Amino acid sequence: MLFRAFNFGRLTGLLLWDDCAIVQKALVSLTAVSEKETLYGLVRSARILAPHSPLADAQAFFGLLLSNGNVRAPYFLSIWAPIVALSAILLALRKFEPLLLLALTIIFLQQPLVVHSLIVLKSDLRGGVLMAAAIFVLCQSTIYQNNRLWLLGASLLGLAIISKLTTFYFPVLAICVLLCFELSRFFMDSQISSFGSMSASSRVAAIADYLSRNQRRLCIGSVIATLPFVVFFAWASIGYDSIIGYIRYGLSSTWYDGLSAPERLRVYLPGGELAWGTLQYLLVLLLTALIVHVWVTGKSDSLKVWFASFFAALMFLLPLVLARTSGGSYGSTFLGVVMGGVLFLASYVGSLNRTCRVLVFGVASVMAFGTYYPLEDKLDDARKQSRATYVQLVNDIIARETSAHPSVLVTFEDEIAGYPNIALLHFEKNRMLPDVSRMDNLIPAADALGQIRRANFVLTLDPAGANDVAGYMLGKQFPASQNLKAVDHLVASQSGKILLKTYPWKNSTLKLYGEAVQNSQ
Repeated sequence: MLFRAFNFGRLTGLLLWDDCAIVQKALVSLTAVSEKETLYGLVRSARILAPHSPLADAQAFFGLLLSNGNVRAPYFLSIWAPIVALSAILLALRKFEPLLLLALTIIFLQQPLVVHSLIVLKSDLRGGVLMAAAIFVLCQSTIYQNNRLWLLGASLLGLAIISKLTTFYFPVLAICVLLCFELSRFFMDSQISSFGSMSASSRVAAIADYLSRNQRRLCIGSVIATLPFVVFFAWASIGYDSIIGYIRYGLSSTWYDGLSAPERLRVYLPGGELAWGTLQYLLVLLLTALIVHVWVTGKSDSLKVWFASFFAALMFLLPLVLARTSGGSYGSTFLGVVMGGVLFLASYVGSLNRTCRVLVFGVASVMAFGTYYPLEDKLDDARKQSRATYVQLVNDIIARETSAHPSVLVTFEDEIAGYPNIALLHFEKNRMLPDVSRMDNLIPAADALGQIRRANFVLTLDPAGANDVAGYMLGKQFPASQNLKAVDHLVASQSGKILLKTYPWKNSTLKLYGEAVQNSQ
């Protein structure tokens, strides 16, 4: 997959959002660390090193470090999450059954959630992969009353939720997930067989008594699952690029998708933007097999444990439906919960006897061989041209820059050709990392003009006609990207900068402005 992506697909062009921003941030962090001469200096750089997405930031940081600054090297480390998740899944099996082990491996590896996580730096998908392992391990720990697996599951849960710090409610959901599995242990207790005949107050008292007797396990699991998120969130809140601002964007109308709650629900159900793969079919088949087993034997503990994962999935789905924005990657942790439940069903049904193991292996194999994975299209001409234009743009900046760390201000947002690519291409050319930033607002005008005048170079987009036809995938949620001609006129008339060069950009024109006096190299 990486060979194809590097030579024919997405990674032959500019890095897409949010990958380009992740690599740029890692370069800034690595540069800051390498310039510190004392431990005190390193501590003072905590705001620069503050994470936005700890898993993605760490992967990009160490990928750049190990490759001596190759901006595409972090992609080769994407394999870590599937390795950790699959190792935990296989470790949690009660018995070593080669056929069952192989069946679970096939089910795990055939899912698009796992496959696509290998070629994307953004950690949403890896969070879903780790969540699948966490749910499976918690199911196993509950059905077999294994406290060591409980701690492992809580650790994986904590690792999964730090994949996206902007989902500030994740720690609450993590505690609720652990509580669901703890309650499933309660309902498995043979001593409460008469629970259904109790009064409401007696039921509450029985649950409260059980939780008080097992509060140590629940508290330890909750701390393990939530403490990393709390620490990283607090750290990210003091960074220069504060996580609080992103949360405000998400809660405001800035990224509003215009969908109703039922329409947003369809985004995350099978047939929507979320890549379910074979999960819905495996879920129906394996759950039916489990229900038949329960009906024949009368042993319902496994079904109670699966219902814990079901309620966990509902808890992760509800905030997605009620949010003001949507997207396939946002539902990765929800899909991971579903995937973990499916893996538990496969494991439990396959552990019943050899015939069941053969059937589970057969179903997993047939679905794997029959699943169609469309390869990513080869890079289209527009995206090839975007990279060629940015390369020429960076060459012109290097030829004219006089500062050791030049600043470049981009006045528009193109979601296909993200502005951090300018910094990455500049770094690849001469191992210097410029300060590349984006201006989003025009009001107040004095602030906007101040940003423009302070920058060494300013890049504007001049549409050939109306703003609506200028390129594609423009970030229309930002005022500056909504008023492209006004921004270009402001730079041309009041910034004190001159037009250095123009570049064809889709059906519009990119304009590079710089200081009136430049020393060409």
